[in-house]
Amino acid sequence: MFNRKMIKRILILLTALVVLLILGTLYYKFSISRLNYSSGKNDASVVDFVIKPGEKVYEIAEHLRQAKLINSAALFKIYVKLNDFSGRLQAGSYKIAGNLSLVEAVNLLQHGTFDARLTFPEGWRTEEMVEYLSQTFRLNNQNFRVADFLNQSKYLEGYLFPDTYVVPFDIKTSELISLMTSNFDKRVDNKMRSDLERSGLSLKDAVTLASIIERESNNDKDRPVIAGILLKRLKSGWPLETDATIQYALASINRKEGEDWWPKELSAADLTVDSPYNTRKNQGLPPGPISNPGLLSIKAVVYSLETPYWFYLTDKNGVTHYAKTLQEHEDNISKYLR
Repeated sequence: MFNRKMIKRILILLTALVVLLILGTLYYKFSISRLNYSSGKNDASVVDFVIKPGEKVYEIAEHLRQAKLINSAALFKIYVKLNDFSGRLQAGSYKIAGNLSLVEAVNLLQHGTFDARLTFPEGWRTEEMVEYLSQTFRLNNQNFRVADFLNQSKYLEGYLFPDTYVVPFDIKTSELISLMTSNFDKRVDNKMRSDLERSGLSLKDAVTLASIIERESNNDKDRPVIAGILLKRLKSGWPLETDATIQYALASINRKEGEDWWPKELSAADLTVDSPYNTRKNQGLPPGPISNPGLLSIKAVVYSLETPYWFYLTDKNGVTHYAKTLQEHEDNISKYLR
């Protein structure tokens, strides 16, 4: 049997253990979250770091400590073990800033390498590419300046070919732009350009029309049909009357930070916006492309389909409906959009 004295000692011991556990937990959370100070206070310089295939966690931890990229090798091993990150650390070359926290460093070693994988979807305008690049290069790059991207690509909307690019994190703005435009030149090959020339369209006109089609339809089968309709309107002196060009104009004029670059709902007032990109008010093509189209949209213009249709709309489910007359089109609007 325990006497009162023994019980009191046990309670004191348990209380001390609980206090130590709480303090240890708090210190652990603080330690993994504070910035690395081993290389000097606020040292944000980037260090090249390599994880060789087959390296163990304890080896990686020691190499990080020797490179002054973490405060404690032991803490690194504990954090990786507790969170089951051992199998997620990837072999490869990395650029690591000297002032990251342990949590940030471990996260980087699961994802970041010398090579950035950049994926640009079809139909993005250049500003969307800049926002994406800004996020991608936030921690890992010293030389790339996304602020320069807009200036250097000022007249290249439509020719920054949407694709997946694997590039060094220290790639220069001019090099990335050159890579994307060279890809455009390669993908829009000589045969396509020759066929385009026979159709009477310039490359700029074709890319401009393709950029509109990219935003007007996401169905590969519909694109050549829509291209044929828009080309027929151009030849007949009709305005194109496309929502995508108005969306482009509105965002260019009065978009607020954080808003979509493609306003979804257009009011009656929006349709009268004073802009050369308003294809309801102005005949012909807008001054230039409104997005960076993919190859299928460019091909849709080069190899457009002639149909009896003059009108089209896309319903809320993404299905395109065609009409030969204005009355049929208005009926489709009532049926599918209201």
